[in-house]
Amino acid sequence: EAKEAKAEPPKPVSPEEQQRRNDVKIRLRNISERDQETLAAICSANGFDQEEDLVNNPGKIEMVSMMFYNTSRISSLQFFPCLKKLQIIQQNLTSLEGLRECTQLEELWVVESAVDRIEFLENCTKLKRLYMYSNRIRRVENLSHLHELEVLSLADNRIFLMENLEHLKELRNLNLANNVISVIGDSLAGLTKLETLNLAGNRIGSFKEVSNLSPYRLPKLKCLFFADPLWGHCPMTSLCNYQTYVLFILQQIDSL
Repeated sequence: EAKEAKAEPPKPVSPEEQQRRNDVKIRLRNISERDQETLAAICSANGFDQEEDLVNNPGKIEMVSMMFYNTSRISSLQFFPCLKKLQIIQQNLTSLEGLRECTQLEELWVVESAVDRIEFLENCTKLKRLYMYSNRIRRVENLSHLHELEVLSLADNRIFLMENLEHLKELRNLNLANNVISVIGDSLAGLTKLETLNLAGNRIGSFKEVSNLSPYRLPKLKCLFFADPLWGHCPMTSLCNYQTYVLFILQQIDSL
């Protein structure tokens, strides 16, 4: 009979690594009771063990989801130093405070919550995808440092002005559907890599706004939405010859 394989003994831990683990344990003990509860909820929802994952192997955790309980604040993310993807869905959040520790973050979802401002992202310079739809945001702001951002979804908010987008040179997909925007203006000038733009369900009612999306400004724009089944339509889509006019002016468009 084949002999049973013996379990390998644990690898020895260097003094430096042991010191790091001890430091993490001390930090875990020193956080507030409220933060301890939040951290316990995060670990429970994501199947993490505090000792094995947060203390011994924090580098293995690249994704965290916060959706199976309700929290009013973001906290304890300093214990996830290699976090690349964070999903916060249907929480009672009003602020993004607590994200400053997420320096490796590449994808962030804060959706269907109560956040009213885009802020506290100054250290998240590696963000490529940012989803903040269905919140209470009124302004597009504090994004100019996100030079790697490719996807931005701010649909279903309270935004009234397209602004502060000109620095997002890598942006390929922009969703501002179901806001209260009436003017496009020069807000997208310079976004030469933009491929998809959703403005459905806004208050854009004049053909003159279409010229701001010309192929000279947005040469790679292929998919444009002034109406869709999810977000509704702009008043402009009810004008006579709407599709004919838009496709004539924007000859780079494949889908309208």
